Amino acid sequence: MAANRTLLKTFLALTLIAKSASAAGGDALAQENTRQLCTLSEELTLAPSLVATVVDRKRTAAEEARRNFLRTQIYISKNAQTGGLEMLSLLGAQMDQSNKHTDLTSNDIAKATDAAATAARLNGALTEFLTIAANAYEADGNNDGSLTGDSATDVIAGPAQLGSCGLDHKQTTTNVNTELKQTTKKGFEKLRQTEGSTKVGHSTANCNLFGGQGGNANIVETPETTQHFAAGYFLVEAGGIGKTFADLRDLTGNKKAGKPQVFVDWYSAYNDPTVQALLTTNQYSRPTLDEVKVSTKARRLYHRFVKQNKLPKL
Repeated sequence: MAANRTLLKTFLALTLIAKSASAAGGDALAQENTRQLCTLSEELTLAPSLVATVVDRKRTAAEEARRNFLRTQIYISKNAQTGGLEMLSLLGAQMDQSNKHTDLTSNDIAKATDAAATAARLNGALTEFLTIAANAYEADGNNDGSLTGDSATDVIAGPAQLGSCGLDHKQTTTNVNTELKQTTKKGFEKLRQTEGSTKVGHSTANCNLFGGQGGNANIVETPETTQHFAAGYFLVEAGGIGKTFADLRDLTGNKKAGKPQVFVDWYSAYNDPTVQALLTTNQYSRPTLDEVKVSTKARRLYHRFVKQNKLPKL
């Protein structure tokens, strides 16, 4: 309930801002930053589906590895007296394959679930900001708005002009290893740490979300407290109108300190070793002849069989 009240207050405040078309206030958010936030948001909508895909892939691979291993065991046991022992080398290779495709653990599931939930939380914060900011405009033909559109003389007038921008649910493809590009092992390398140059300026008397407005009893000239936007991606200092952007390009080591927590949480969840291992899980495939030849267990079982039965060496 508290969250709903906060959101309602924010929306009402932004609506009042949109009605107050005075010259005071900050510039509309630059086109470059808006587009980057949209691109990140669109990718984050994919994360829950991606996590579900890789979890299912690991489960299926483990089942197939176990099934093929048992089939070979049964064959050897039934044909031990008629040459079935020659399959021992294949059994050894399958043991090596099975070690690569272990069953899902409770830790795997917990880490995967946390990653999906954290991605959804960040995406929710971004889409909430973008939707409210897109709605904070006035259709008076004067480009009064809060998000720069296609040029420095155009604003986004309503959420419909945002495009998908993370607002739609997306399903993953099978090409898991190349799905996520906006979040890397280093951080959010494609997010600018400064404002872009393509923006509608406050000199055009826009209704500005960032920096407050004059001429309206309900909206102060400049914010009395520091205002954070887009999950903390940028802020406007108390008493100011300029935007300060967080540098999220490198979150390795101790560089997470002081950075917006929801970004840090998603970065950490995505780069958790367990989650990365899930993301790189390959589908199960039966051992090839070359894999049998280099398998340690296959060679060990084969040579034991050779010594006992005086058969040619591998």
